[in-house]
Formats: sequence, C-alpha cells, structure tokens
Amino acid sequence: MELIIKSALRGAVKIDDATELLTLRQICLIYGVSYDGVRQRMHRYSETPNTAINYFVQKQGGGDA
Repeated sequence: MELIIKSALRGAVKIDDATELLTLRQICLIYGVSYDGVRQRMHRYSETPNTAINYFVQKQGGGDA
C-alpha cells in the first residue's frame, strides 16, 4: 500500500510500523477510511490494523488501483 502525502511525495508505508508514530485514528484519517469501521473489523474478525485498513481502501477503490 502506498501513502500519498499532500505535498505529492510518495512512499511506501507499512501500517503496523506506522502505529508506533501515529495513532490508529490518525492513520485512518490519512487514508480516508472509517476509524470505527476499522476497529469493528479488528475486533469482529481479529484482523491486524493493516488488514482492516486495506479492506476499506480496496473497497473505496484506493490503494494501487
């Protein structure tokens, strides 16, 4: 998954590593996905933050598409 910063810089971000620097809520805001939805998927399906966020990014047609 790639993160495109508003300054147009591109870089690969591994969500699990980024959680050491940012809160899950901040990461969801950056990716434009629902924080509550991500938390529900994490608890309901025992998914990692990375997997849950990827689900919503792909659902929105984001990511590498």
